[in-house]
Amino acid sequence: MMVGETISHYRLLERLGAGGMGEVYKAEDTRLHRPVALKLLVADALRGEEARLRFLREAQAASALSHPNIATIYEIDEVERDGARLNFIVMEYVAGRTLKEQAQGLGLSEALEIVMQIADALAEAHARGVIHRDIKPSNVIIGESRRVKVLDFGIAKFAPLPPVDGETASFYHTELLQTVPGTVLGTYSYMSPEQALGREVDQRADIFSLGVLTYELLAGRPPFAGGTTLAVVDSILHADPPGLARFNPGVTPEIERIVRKMLEKDRGRRYQSLREVYLDLDAARGELTGSGATNSGYGTRLFGPGGTTTAGPRTLGARAGKSIAVMTFSNITQDAADDWLGVGIAETVTADLKSIEGATIIGRERIHEAVRQLGPGIREDPDEKLATRVGREIGARWIVTGGYQRLGGMLRITARFVDVETGEVVKTVKIDGGMGEIFALQDKIVYELSRDLDLSLRSGERQVIEQEETQVIEAYEAFAKGMMNLRALSREALDRAAVHFEKAIALDPRYARAHAALGFAFDLKASILTMPELSERAIAQFQKAIELNPLLADGYAGLGLAFLALGRDDEAIGAIRRALTFAPDDFMARSALARAYFIGKGKFREAAAEYEKALGANPVAGWVALQLSQCYAYLGEYERGEQIARQAIALQEKYLSGREGMQVVGAFARLGYIYYRQGRYDDAIAEYYRELVFLRQTDHGQRERMSIEVHQKLGSAYVRQGNHDDARRAYDQVTRGFEARLGMGADDPFTRYYVACAAAMAGETARALESLEKAAEGRRCFTVERARREPDLESLREDPRFRALAG
Repeated sequence: MMVGETISHYRLLERLGAGGMGEVYKAEDTRLHRPVALKLLVADALRGEEARLRFLREAQAASALSHPNIATIYEIDEVERDGARLNFIVMEYVAGRTLKEQAQGLGLSEALEIVMQIADALAEAHARGVIHRDIKPSNVIIGESRRVKVLDFGIAKFAPLPPVDGETASFYHTELLQTVPGTVLGTYSYMSPEQALGREVDQRADIFSLGVLTYELLAGRPPFAGGTTLAVVDSILHADPPGLARFNPGVTPEIERIVRKMLEKDRGRRYQSLREVYLDLDAARGELTGSGATNSGYGTRLFGPGGTTTAGPRTLGARAGKSIAVMTFSNITQDAADDWLGVGIAETVTADLKSIEGATIIGRERIHEAVRQLGPGIREDPDEKLATRVGREIGARWIVTGGYQRLGGMLRITARFVDVETGEVVKTVKIDGGMGEIFALQDKIVYELSRDLDLSLRSGERQVIEQEETQVIEAYEAFAKGMMNLRALSREALDRAAVHFEKAIALDPRYARAHAALGFAFDLKASILTMPELSERAIAQFQKAIELNPLLADGYAGLGLAFLALGRDDEAIGAIRRALTFAPDDFMARSALARAYFIGKGKFREAAAEYEKALGANPVAGWVALQLSQCYAYLGEYERGEQIARQAIALQEKYLSGREGMQVVGAFARLGYIYYRQGRYDDAIAEYYRELVFLRQTDHGQRERMSIEVHQKLGSAYVRQGNHDDARRAYDQVTRGFEARLGMGADDPFTRYYVACAAAMAGETARALESLEKAAEGRRCFTVERARREPDLESLREDPRFRALAG
């Protein structure tokens, strides 16, 4: 027993259990003063240097996972002890009981909900190339409000592994019970047939193991039984489990079918992805309650304090009377060279529908986020069943979906108008023509939609719809490909998008929407890289788009954002208000106006009101929630601020921002700051470290800037605790990070502000005032208003320079 001993800076408090790879202890992180779970790896588990390094690589890959149903890996390290290396993994400590301990007494619907949460977590891991390989009840913790946490990703598989030392694994081998990389890994009762035979595994092995767990949860007994290890393995390889309904009369035929498909011995006949498993379980669970799909996973449940839902699908009663969403059209022939057409049709139909008075058109970026919520691998051109689910998520009354077939120069488009509430197809329209008629074909879709959904077209609206953005099909193709890349969440894709938009403009200089889209690409890159010259280029593109199409709402909204980036705040507000006159329900314009009030004018109350409206229109807009929580922190409304910050955290963990090409970072820090302002310094420090862990796992363009902010806040919390050594280390990180940014030519008022706060807390008054004055040069109203409220600047309040600045 090692309880009471210290390994590195972790003091072992309690032995929690043991497995094939080692022992698990509850420990105290003596630096951060938080509980952790520490897994000590047995020496025999890592035979040889090659196996040890391979294990470390795989554990590092697993540590990159960030998901609310996955216990976070904080650290992988080794220490010298008694002349030997002691390897260990430090993980998030999750309070609760294992599924093995709680399996009895679960209702059928409750059990399926737990399985769906596990499937959600594993799907995220699979999307990042990580296979768990040891799914079993003891590796699942059920915490408060039935929140599931999947444990033990530290021994997961990241890449195919050859056998160690040339061994050939066999299910008769005595090492069957061990979890050694390269041989048979996992717990035999939950192994897939390919695992038991020592063969290479992929995500389908986890699906089989989850099937075993599901069967056991529903039947109260394992599917494969035997008196010995070999008997159990033989059953896995050759026997079919008894019917579930024999042990649980509540199991429906559909649930039986799902579990049996998960347990197919031939992995080619098994479910191929956990996305499929999840959706089928969701539908089956909905049938149990008589409510249809339950919408309980893949990001639709966003947990707040204690697991309560803080955001999610809007109810049917909350839908606008004539709200419409247009899905990406499906490529029926599946020729990848034509994929751009599905995006192009959806973008054009959406833009034309915005011209119809009385219709609320849900933005394509909102649809994109909703599709991402449904899980990895789901395309934006789903079938009608999934399209209806998306419609429920985003609060649409109708969904436009369909497909297209291109055969040489001919094109057939099939459009279906679906009532979201009933799932009924209101009308199906088939339109044939040549590729040269693509623009007229798209107009016809809008005419049919307006007629059958009782949206009367006025002459002016018809004229706007018939006004072609371009007659050059190659330009239209380049624009559509640019839009595909704009939503891909990477810098490389953003650059590709700009190239496609520039090509579209070169082919047709009068293509207004292509100019606007290029402006958005420049503006996004400017915000990521802090490059004002890109904002200037964005403004030029937006102004050209508006010149070509004075009614283009997106052009005015984008122009406002670009003005705001350059500190031209009054011009920004004017442009955004112009956008709202054309599209009063436009999410992007509403959130842009909020940001203009927030960082442009420092009007936190007005900004909060606009952010609330934007978040109401798009409940998964993490970027909006992030800013809104900060507004409430400055307003001193901590209860609402904490609710919104927790919502932002859930969205950050799901990589849902609500803005094209943007990923959320900073949500943990926002919650930490709310705690800090309430004097809850331990809680604040914990959240700041969670942010730092998240930042290490992302390549976000503002990672370095956010790291400076978090270290500043961390240092201030340490000062309040009287821990000056740790505070000094945190402030050193601020200084080094800021100097590195200056060396790269990146200087912005937001970072200057945090440098001022760090210097003030460190007693460096002259440096603090200098940095604060420089921050005010770039963002005067915002800097002054937050400085008046900032506890870290208390020491400067009586200084004449501060008084002159703050008025």
